[in-house]
Amino acid sequence: MNKSFIGYAGLFCLAFLSVFFFSVVGALGQEKPAVPRFERSECAVQPPEGIKAECGNLFVRENRRKKSGRTIRLPVIIIKSTSVNPAPDPVFYTAGGPGAGSLGRARGANHLAAFTKDRDFILFEQRGTGYAEPVLQCPEVDLANQESARQNLSAEDALRREARAAKTCRDRLAAGGIDLSAYDSAASAADMEDLRRTLGIKRWNLYGISYSTRLMLNYIREYPQSVRSVILDSVLPTSVNWDETGVDGVVNALNLLFADCARDKKCSAAHPDLEKKFYRLIESANEKPIVVEAVKDGKTYPVKLNGNAIFDFFYNMMERTGALDRIPAMIDAQSGGDYSSLKSYAEDKVSGRGFIWGMRYSVWCREEMPFQDQKKIAAQAEKYPFIRGFKIQGAFPEICRAWDVPPAPKIENRPVKSDVPALIFAGKYDPDTPPAWGRLVASWFSHSFFYEVEGTSHGVLFSRRCAVEEITASFLDDPVRKPDDACISEIPPLDFK
Repeated sequence: MNKSFIGYAGLFCLAFLSVFFFSVVGALGQEKPAVPRFERSECAVQPPEGIKAECGNLFVRENRRKKSGRTIRLPVIIIKSTSVNPAPDPVFYTAGGPGAGSLGRARGANHLAAFTKDRDFILFEQRGTGYAEPVLQCPEVDLANQESARQNLSAEDALRREARAAKTCRDRLAAGGIDLSAYDSAASAADMEDLRRTLGIKRWNLYGISYSTRLMLNYIREYPQSVRSVILDSVLPTSVNWDETGVDGVVNALNLLFADCARDKKCSAAHPDLEKKFYRLIESANEKPIVVEAVKDGKTYPVKLNGNAIFDFFYNMMERTGALDRIPAMIDAQSGGDYSSLKSYAEDKVSGRGFIWGMRYSVWCREEMPFQDQKKIAAQAEKYPFIRGFKIQGAFPEICRAWDVPPAPKIENRPVKSDVPALIFAGKYDPDTPPAWGRLVASWFSHSFFYEVEGTSHGVLFSRRCAVEEITASFLDDPVRKPDDACISEIPPLDFK
């Protein structure tokens, strides 16, 4: 008997009856439907043909610290297991950011076979993100950054413009009745628990990436009895102050790649003195910015890229596993005057990103920035002479003052210790969440398995099938037993181009 089907089908029937009941009560007594509740709906994102899915919306209170008030809607997609008798403990996934949408992953559901062969795979849109209602979008910020790039403003002027745009966005959202203090990891963790309960799931397996690893740690701290196991990919520890070390992370990852190229006979022969060449390129661009023509809506903009912009370009490349092996060749090409690799970067600058900035600001300004040392953050911009002035999230101190949300409780900046079985991955070259952070979090769990993956950057499970199809699948079968990890040693070092 398919217990999962009975549970979900029963749930959807109950959801329908609940809606019917409350609509009648509402007509008679003007009472609102209770929350939390789950209602079946069309899928916000359609999975590929042949993939079975059930979809709906979780309705919860916006501000959980109040007994009444605004209700928000959080979409859910359940990718059904291909098993005729799936395990009762599905995998729960939500994306990182904070501010990244989760439901887009449904479009690639064909790649979830390692998860869905025995279990359902639940995609959850966090409060404030893309398909949720409300969505904390800040088009003002995207437009400000686009205009700064088109006008070739200085870094400081661009940051001031970004902060002003964030303030405009904040005022607009607040005027619309949105309580920005209600969008944080604690509230999202409570949303997750409401979803588990309304779906009738006893325990589930968590899967987080980047920021959502921090969210999973939050959930485990508050609801440990609800978790069978947890998979953490590219970990952001609760206790780490990211802005204080952000530039260090990029520099360390780049220097590691340079050192590996120097040790590789093929790479060192094709790209000799790569590290020196890179820093000469940065210095040269600071003396005379590189001009790259970017096209937006049929109009051409000459975008000036100084040394810090070139450094930022390679930071972006370091985040992508698929680009790592091409970085030495890009450095050589740019050093020789071939700037074709910069074209898409320049066009992104004048076209904008469309990120859900408001959600990022609410989370970061509430539970990250209040615990950080502003002097240490400022020191990062002066630490390395060749990129003096380069900042990670440079406008955030000013944005957080304007965003004006109260700081989270101090527990949000402390380690989370747990007996939940944990599988933890880190990419060797990850500039955002280095392997040391994965090891740190592994030490918080009494039962954990940690893997630093060769030739990989941020988001190991997005790029290494070995990690998904063998290690993760084995872990989900039995989270207490050491997973089948023979394939990890077979991942070769980077084959530099």
